[in-house]
Amino acid sequence: MKLDALKFGIACGIIWALAVLGLGIMGGLWGWGIGLVKGIGSLYLGYQATPSGIIIGMIWAFFDAGIGGLALAFVYNLLLGNK
Repeated sequence: MKLDALKFGIACGIIWALAVLGLGIMGGLWGWGIGLVKGIGSLYLGYQATPSGIIIGMIWAFFDAGIGGLALAFVYNLLLGNK
């Protein structure tokens, strides 16, 4: 069964953006995973454990994972062939 690449990409983007949101909240409120927040922030410019930084990180995360999911579904469909 082929994947709808666009829907798969959007789903990946949403899931990763929510994970980045959760990590930012935990880092901001309790200091949990702050090293990971800083590490991701080195890739996603502007991402920090602050309200505005979390929004910026979620936008980066959505597009990053969305494009990755789109590419993954495309390759999967390509390897699946015409079944």
